Amino acid sequence: MPQIYGKCPFPDCGRRVIPNRSPHGFCVEHEKFVNDLLFILPHIKPGEVRKAGILLPGDKDFQVLKPGVVKG
Repeated sequence: MPQIYGKCPFPDCGRRVIPNRSPHGFCVEHEKFVNDLLFILPHIKPGEVRKAGILLPGDKDFQVLKPGVVKG
């Protein structure tokens, strides 16, 4: 009898969660998104508020910080 796994909590996803391959509780496809997000979030730093929106690459004030470098 096959074991039935829970559904992925991502909205409108019909895939199943595989416990040994899903440390964050998502299906394999959405685990990739979560891993990317968890990698990117520590590199997003707040800057001066100069206009509504987010500071994006290409803006004159955008800076890329090296991993492990604390600026302050």
